[in-house]
Amino acid sequence: MFEDSLVSVNKALMASPRVAKYWALRAMDVYKLGYLDEAVASFDRALEIDPAAGGIRQTRDTIDAWLRKRRSGG
Repeated sequence: MFEDSLVSVNKALMASPRVAKYWALRAMDVYKLGYLDEAVASFDRALEIDPAAGGIRQTRDTIDAWLRKRRSGG
């Protein structure tokens, strides 16, 4: 399911790499597949394109905080 969505969003990104929404969708797909670092990187790319995207920033920061906590053993 998420794999199929990821294939679709990757195709969309190949055609339109400057669309923040596509990067955010990609971030959610890779997050749901368990690739947290890659999710944060995709959210970062979305925010480079659209720094004012508050929902994207909030989700990115939540995942990043959880990832840092997990790495520190917390």
